[in-house]
Amino acid sequence: MASQTQRLEAVYNCLALVRGTVVQARFYLTAALLISGVSGRYALGQDQSTSQGKKEPTALFSPVPENIWNRLYRQLHVRSTYDGKEYGFADLDPLLWDETKYLRNGDSNKKALDLLDEFLSTRAEQRIRDPIKRAVLQRDLFAVFDWASSSNLAERLGQVIWRLALSPTEVDALPDTYTIAVSRKEFPAAYDATQPNRAFLPADLFDINGPWVCVGASDWRLAAPGHDAGFDGGSVFLVFARLPGGRQATLAYLEQLANLHIPPQFPENTEFALVRKLALPTVYGNLMLTPITESVQIRHYSGVRLAADDSEIKLDRAMVFEGNHSGLREVTPEDKEFPVFMTHGFDPFEDNRWAAGLPVASLATCNGCHGHAGYSGIASVMSFSFRGSQNPRLAETTPSNEAEKVIRGKQMGPSWKSLIKLANSGLTSR
Repeated sequence: MASQTQRLEAVYNCLALVRGTVVQARFYLTAALLISGVSGRYALGQDQSTSQGKKEPTALFSPVPENIWNRLYRQLHVRSTYDGKEYGFADLDPLLWDETKYLRNGDSNKKALDLLDEFLSTRAEQRIRDPIKRAVLQRDLFAVFDWASSSNLAERLGQVIWRLALSPTEVDALPDTYTIAVSRKEFPAAYDATQPNRAFLPADLFDINGPWVCVGASDWRLAAPGHDAGFDGGSVFLVFARLPGGRQATLAYLEQLANLHIPPQFPENTEFALVRKLALPTVYGNLMLTPITESVQIRHYSGVRLAADDSEIKLDRAMVFEGNHSGLREVTPEDKEFPVFMTHGFDPFEDNRWAAGLPVASLATCNGCHGHAGYSGIASVMSFSFRGSQNPRLAETTPSNEAEKVIRGKQMGPSWKSLIKLANSGLTSR
């Protein structure tokens, strides 16, 4: 017999379809919860405060906190410090490092296994049919799978990942978060020197005839190999360049960069963009690029001898689920995070020696590589300078060509091969 939580969840799903929007469905479900006598904690989608008095969200995929989707996500994504503060709920990447013991053993491992078993045994993938929510949960589990591919979590994670898989048609129909944000004018279109770290989205970034040039390396090499290899899951990183003289000036500069022994410096007001796109496993067992942009980082060089002004926009799960917004939000100078990229693999939640000064300002994390002492102008563009004496011969490419190279590389890796072995057990149970 269905539990009260399952019955309320079914009511919510029906209302979302009948009423047309998640916002309206939440209103009607809240009323139903109050009438049924379920506590206000469920209606609000929050639990009680932590030791610091901060209320942490418990509901993301469903307004019912006890929904298995919510509980599984929290177990994998939320970490607690020694003083009880919680982090990671809204972060793009799970707070897991090479040396992390969390989820790999002990009570956290048992809880994760129990939740995955519950998800599989109750066929929980059928509870939420919204393709966007399925894609996001699959994305988040995929990242954990890559990290935990040699642990006892891998088999269950892999099965859930395949059960959540969408068809290529469903993947193509996912929201183009970048285009939506531009069409709705959610962000300024250009850099503003009076607010140098304010996020902006150029409307012509993906225009094949516009001023921005998608940059690739020669042959099989990638424009952003560190980023593509440094993040777990299906993220694809694309690099774009724009010189103030327009597209032809940018192409001419790239040609000089490839052919001159001493790299020429680009002019002031040059901009480089790093775009993170999402790729997901489909029901056919392949990795496919989606329309979803996960983040956009832009570096504006007001002067080539000065540090670049960094701005960033990231995907917000709750916002994209609401359906009345692109789902992209600005990263502000006040935002902080625990860096997971290009660290030494130590877990600051498990060893206080590595927690000093953390979390750090999100916008400052780029300077760990790009702002190195003595790095300025073209030397701070890691797509060029990290290759040392090997000239990468950066040249014009297309986002689809660069994404294809990234995806091909991921599908040749051991993590993907392990995931493929689990495809039958996941898809046949779908």
